[in-house]
Amino acid sequence: MYLNAVGDIVYRQADLGDSIPQANPVTAAGWLRILSDIDAGTAIWERYGNIDGTIWQGIYIDPTGTAVLVNNSGGSASGSTEIGVDNWVHVAYVRDGTNHYIILNGVLVGTSTGTPGADVSTSFALGGNGDIELAHWRIWEAALTADELLAERQSISPVRTAGLWANYEMANGALAADSSGNGRDLRLNGTVVDGAEEPGIPQVARPSSDVSDGAWTPSSGVDLYGVLDEVVLSDADYITTNTTADACVVALGALSDPTSSAGHLLRYRLLGDGTSGITVELLQGSTTIATWTHDPAPATWTTYSQTLTGTQADSITDYTALRLRFTEV
Repeated sequence: MYLNAVGDIVYRQADLGDSIPQANPVTAAGWLRILSDIDAGTAIWERYGNIDGTIWQGIYIDPTGTAVLVNNSGGSASGSTEIGVDNWVHVAYVRDGTNHYIILNGVLVGTSTGTPGADVSTSFALGGNGDIELAHWRIWEAALTADELLAERQSISPVRTAGLWANYEMANGALAADSSGNGRDLRLNGTVVDGAEEPGIPQVARPSSDVSDGAWTPSSGVDLYGVLDEVVLSDADYITTNTTADACVVALGALSDPTSSAGHLLRYRLLGDGTSGITVELLQGSTTIATWTHDPAPATWTTYSQTLTGTQADSITDYTALRLRFTEV
């Protein structure tokens, strides 16, 4: 259960020698937004196995300018998947064996097969043009699983550190700096490319403390928030009540003001008995920002993704005081 506030950050085309050999497993994942229909193809993430760029794999925007695809020179391109304009999406490229995959917001949308020839020299590129924005890109010399990618999508810092090859936080005035400790800062024509921080980098807030429990109880432990703050989704632990009109409140971790009224997303999962319902409220202190009611609540575990309207997002004045209230109805 989390609130995800994404905003604007610009990154520029860069390249780096010392890439991962093409035969090795790899994952590259991060946030992407197309600002306008660029009406042309462009690379987002690439790795090369030949100094002249004839052997390559990667994520691309196809010639329509608003869709992503996976491609490699030793095999085939996948069908493109439309993502539209001005939408932040989480994109991942995974190579496992001889297959190449594109995962968009946790869903497999493209597969390419085939193995390029042997590496002559290796290089790497991450970027795009001025109509594409990127944020929080990470690269692993490993093929991450679906659960691992979900965890990475929900965190502004790397969750998996094993095999982490590079991490570009794209914040704090060092967009090209590699914070993994491996020293793989991005370069453009041999020079490290840095830039000023833009407001509104993707953020995630999870329940961080209990404000009031009511008659709600956790399935394990004593804290409600302790079974709601998970990074990787699990239905093995949860909170529950059987008392009508009973409410609990949990505080969310502090966020920075994204200075944007777009991209505020609240996610939660519900399971009911088929007759009772639940009201979910996003609060700032005691003030209600947004409310959703599910009556009756679903009889199977169901995920809900709620996007705040611009008016609702603009009514938030303190991103350190956000709370969730759950009330059985």
